[in-house]
Amino acid sequence: MAGYGTPIDAAAGGRVTAVGFAGDYGLRVEITDSYGLVEVYAHMSAVETAVGVSVQQGSEIGQVGSTGLSVGSHLHLQLEIGGVPADPLPLIGCATPS
Repeated sequence: MAGYGTPIDAAAGGRVTAVGFAGDYGLRVEITDSYGLVEVYAHMSAVETAVGVSVQQGSEIGQVGSTGLSVGSHLHLQLEIGGVPADPLPLIGCATPS
């Protein structure tokens, strides 16, 4: 879990394709890369980007929060391939937790 207001940096580059409230996800940003992979960042407290903006890997896109169906501040990072959720850990170079 991350503290409320902690900066969120884009895990990969792409174009911002959605910003706003999305039900249980609360305030969220979606970034689509050139291959069509979609990164979803949810439960944010604030957004620092807008639809149509090209972002680079590591660019700040907002801050951690607890909006939507959430208990406690944290970042929900989801990768979607063809609209289907996929494990984001290989994309961001992390080992799978054991």
